Amino acid sequence: MNLLKKLIFVFLIISCCCSQHGSTAAVEDEKSAEDEPLDGGFGTNITWWNLDEGLDHCNTTTKPMMMIIHKTWCPACNTLKECFINSTLIQELSQFFTMVNLMDQEVPESEALAPDGHYFPRILFLTYDGQVVVDLQNPEAGKNYLYYYFTSKAVEVSMAKAIRLFYNIVEEKTNEL
Repeated sequence: MNLLKKLIFVFLIISCCCSQHGSTAAVEDEKSAEDEPLDGGFGTNITWWNLDEGLDHCNTTTKPMMMIIHKTWCPACNTLKECFINSTLIQELSQFFTMVNLMDQEVPESEALAPDGHYFPRILFLTYDGQVVVDLQNPEAGKNYLYYYFTSKAVEVSMAKAIRLFYNIVEEKTNEL
């Protein structure tokens, strides 16, 4: 993230020096990307973190991370946003995670964050030290696109599974009828 800030700073200096008429359209585009709210359209009832701050928060609290990777131009991503906004259960379960929202240029080119491909949207669950848990997948997914979610129910089920896994919650089985 620091590299991105440095690149933006250099870009701003170059654009100011090269501009004879004081045109700031490119600068305004860069500012609007920076000014984009952390929720990215997924709802303000959830506490969102950027990647760097989210990793720090995970390390400090040992909370697991739930990472949403999406693009602003993506119709499927917009559908997923509605799932988050309209599900009070997703909003309540989010308290058990450090919720990280990566969109557009914020998405690192890391193969670890694309266990089965670089498609959008993807939801990944990570341990507090940043390791992707590849077994936490969309229960409604086919053989391809295992981390692509398209219903609130699938997100809720995966969040519940992740909470049971990360917080060592075991269902007690009884012999009662």
